[in-house]
Formats: sequence, C-alpha cells, structure tokens
Amino acid sequence: MPGEITTIVGANGAGKSALGYWLDAHSSGVAKRLVAHRRLWFPNAGPDLSPAQRERTGSNIQTWNRQEESRFLDHADAQRAGIVLFDLLAKLNAENARMVAIFREGATPARVESEIGLPILDRLNVILQRAGLAVTLLLTDKQTFDTVNARSRVAYPINRMSDGEKSAVLLAGEIISSPPARVFIIDEPERHLHRSISAGLVDAVIADRPDCHFVVLTHDLDLASTLSRRPGQTLTLAGCDWTGEAPTGWDLKEVDPDSNLPESARRAILGGRRELLFAEGEAHSLDKSLYELLFPALSVFPAGGADQVIKAVTGLRSSADHHWVNAYGVVDGDGRDEAERASLLRRGIVSLRVSEVENLYYSDDALRSVAMARAELVGGSADTLYERARALALDVLADNATLDRLAGGLALAALRRTMVDSIPSKFGGQQDPIEVQIPSPYPEIRGKLENMAVERDYPGLLALLPVRDTALPSRVSTMLGFQRPADYEAAVRVRVARERELAESLRNAIGALPPL
Repeated sequence: MPGEITTIVGANGAGKSALGYWLDAHSSGVAKRLVAHRRLWFPNAGPDLSPAQRERTGSNIQTWNRQEESRFLDHADAQRAGIVLFDLLAKLNAENARMVAIFREGATPARVESEIGLPILDRLNVILQRAGLAVTLLLTDKQTFDTVNARSRVAYPINRMSDGEKSAVLLAGEIISSPPARVFIIDEPERHLHRSISAGLVDAVIADRPDCHFVVLTHDLDLASTLSRRPGQTLTLAGCDWTGEAPTGWDLKEVDPDSNLPESARRAILGGRRELLFAEGEAHSLDKSLYELLFPALSVFPAGGADQVIKAVTGLRSSADHHWVNAYGVVDGDGRDEAERASLLRRGIVSLRVSEVENLYYSDDALRSVAMARAELVGGSADTLYERARALALDVLADNATLDRLAGGLALAALRRTMVDSIPSKFGGQQDPIEVQIPSPYPEIRGKLENMAVERDYPGLLALLPVRDTALPSRVSTMLGFQRPADYEAAVRVRVARERELAESLRNAIGALPPL
C-alpha cells in the first residue's frame, strides 16, 4: 500500500539480497531495486550522460536487473551515479520551466509555491539535514552540483564528498527523482552509511514519498526499530533455502507490532549505545518533525502524551544496566512552575519554555526568518512583513475574550496539578472525610496575562498561552501568504534546516538536555 513500509530484518547471509531480487522480478515492473553493492563514485560533479545515453542506459539497467547475478554483480555501477545526477537536474529544470510558465499565466507567487511545492533540491537537502549530515547541495551556473559543509561553510564539488555523503545523496536522489507510485526495494541501505545516520536518512526519504511503498532489507536493528513505527509490517528473515545457486524459499516471520525485537537478536547483530529523545505527539506530529531537525544526533520517538514520555524516560533510565539506550525526554510547558520543571529535569526530561511545541513555530525568530524568505520571493521589506505578522499575533493573543478563555484553561490545569500534589502519600487508618482547600489560581493567572497584554509582551504571552487554541496560526499564516498553518509550519522547518541561527534559537527555547 502507498505510504506503508515492509521491513525485513536478517543477519548477513540470511538471503536478503536474494529475496530483494525475487521481489523485483515478480513485481510486474512497478518495483525499483536499489542494490547494496553499488559503487560510490561520482566521475564528475554533474551528469555525464546525454538524454539519449540516459534512455539507452536506463533500458540496459532494466535488462541487467532481471538477471539473477544482479544479486551480487552490478553491470551498471559506472553509470548509476550519472543517472541520478541527470534525473535530479532534469527534475530541477522541469520545475523551473513550470514555474516560469505559471508566472507567465499571471499566477501569484503564493499560487506558484502552492502548485510547485518544495523544489527537489530543497527536498534533498531537508533529507540530508534530517539524517544528521552537515552538508547542503546547490546547483552551480555550470549545471553541476556543489556541496557546502555546514560547519566550515566551504563549498566543493560533490565528487569530493565522503563515501557516506555520496551514498546518502545517491539513495535519496534516486528515490525522490523517480516517477510516482513506485515500490522501492532497498537492499541494506546501511552498508555504506554510518549507523548513526542510516535510520534518519531512510526514514526521511520514506517521509518524502508518501505515494510509494517501500521494502527495506536490513540487518540493522536500530534502523528496523525506527521503520517499524511507520505504517506497514516488520518481518524477521532467519534463512533461505537453495537448490544449487537458486533460492527456493525464505524463513520469514512477522513481528508483532506491539512487541520489541528480541534482545538476543539485537545483541548478536548490533553493539554500542543509542541516543533516544522521547517526545509528545504521534509519528507525523509537529513535535517529531521539528525535533528531528533540531536534534539530528538523536533518534526521536513520539510517545503520545506527557505521561507516556515521562514513563518511557524514567523507565529506561532506572534500568540502564540492562540495555544500551540513553534516553531523554521533552514535554510541553503547559504552565508548569519552576519546581515541576526542576523535578522533570532531574528525571531526564526537559519542559519547554513555551506552552507547547506549536508555539515554537510562531516565535519571534521563526516569524522573522519566514518573513525574510517571503520577501525574497514576492518582494517588499522583510522587516515590514515581520512587524505586521508579529503585531497581528499580539492582537490575537491580547484579545480580552481570548485571555479570559485561556486563563480558565491554565487555571484548571494548575488546579489539577495542585490537587494531585495534595493527595496524602499514605493513610493512618482514619475514616473521617479528607478535606483539601485550594485557592483559585485564576485571578493571579488572569492578572499576569493582562499585564503582559498591556505591555505588548509577545514572548511572555507565547510562553504561557497555547497558540493552537487561538486564531493565531491561521491568521498569521494567511497574512504571510500561506494557504494553511501547515504550509507555514513546513516553511519554518525548511528555514530551520537552512539557518543555523534559527535552529539554535529554537533549541534555546527548548532548553539544554539533561546529563545522563
């Protein structure tokens, strides 16, 4: 099914490549197999094929892939990199031509952006960023590709990238430039990738192509664990039956989606420790997509609500001698006081300095960055656009009816926490009713919000009020030229991937992760 993934986990020699070949051969032409034994070599920084050569080589590859020896021998290893670069450049040029055509029809910049979507080169760079690779690709005036190191800011041709970076570009580039509605069979994507980036890279590539089904064959249990959280199924491959040199069957067992992979299998295949960040939300929530950009060295797992995050982190930290996982957590601020924040921090959990993760998307620095990008696209003053967006956001939050309603919600949350804290830790056998008197927190909260509104304290209001319960997201995103808040929020993530300063600002708004 489109948007789903079949993960097949097996040790080296279990028959994964043979199974990948068999699946490709029986797919009626809808599958595309990405082989593990491809050569990591860019002869040039751009495609070295003509259109006619691209068509001819593509046909030859289809023929070679049907041969059984393609399980271990790649007849097209010298051409595959050039084909990927050719297809990326062709897609990029097609997008540019379509953009010009739409502009000539009199379309607005907003319509152009909505119809074209995120350009393919930006999509590729977002994937690399989410994988934790500190490189960005750009197209030169010579129609070749350069890469820019995010740390040194040095640009150089892509044929000088490391093997791991080349492998990531080849894998991601081949998939995102392919036609729609394909079945991708990826054989051991971790072979040329460090374990710390393989899961993030494959997960990001899959997220970019929800129109496709993916079959991933791997021996990396970390990668399998990450992928098993996506819709689909996970299978273990114990072995393969052979008649001569031809495979005749595979020992496959489906893994219960609610169970963990066996500890013995993990110990046999993998070693070392793994850094995990548990967050609120679900697999496709705002939390996960933003935290993956801000903390690329960590594997982000959505745990549901704050209680589930706390249970996951405290459970793992209290049993550290029995596993190799380093666990951290991040939860929404939700009006927590300093004592509660400190208590969570001691247990390995950071509480946001703002009400909830949605608020980070509408911070001063996020608004300013998106305003700058919009001004570059449509013209005008970035400062003026930012000031208008900020003033509108303030007007929404400072509205008296909004303050009354949200103050009630904050007071109710504070009251619930106080009541839980007031429950006795033990009973002495008393039978009389237990009375707990708690003063209403509403007047103090409402007064504090009123003072912030009068002083036009946008950061203060943003720290306390949940913006998703207001009209702020829809009104601000519309004012900045986006059709939906989700489009604006996607633009923020693109800016985070591109701007080190914005990423650092949002990390500061979250707070430093606690030590182990």
